[in-house]
Amino acid sequence: MLLLLLLMMMMTCCSSTEWVWKPENASQHLGLNVTFNCSAGAGQGSVAWFKINGNDKVLLFTDTDSWNVNLTRRMHTVAMHEGGYSLTLTSLERSDDASYKCTIANTGLSHAVTLTVLGMSLCLSLVLCVSACFYRASAH
Repeated sequence: MLLLLLLMMMMTCCSSTEWVWKPENASQHLGLNVTFNCSAGAGQGSVAWFKINGNDKVLLFTDTDSWNVNLTRRMHTVAMHEGGYSLTLTSLERSDDASYKCTIANTGLSHAVTLTVLGMSLCLSLVLCVSACFYRASAH
């Protein structure tokens, strides 16, 4: 009986899956890109990425349907890395300000992160301002 109890404790202790890349909250400026990483390493279960905005939960990606990727918006791309999947949002818009959740099936791992989309960066604002000034000056 004691041997069985020790064996069960070892299996619980040593067979649990841990994050290799756990997604983290991020803040990024309008028009720029952000990447979230999600991996439990080789042999992990299938990965799914969701966008959560209030009560709406939208599946962005799953690797279970022969790469049947539901990434219809131009800004979502997924790349495989180290047994996991990175979700990259490009050319951020205000509507990207939401939570994103990575779930790894058969591991019990699931983690939601928050993306805060900030106003335009000072550098980008200056570039647009200077461009507008040159355009106006050349128009006259």
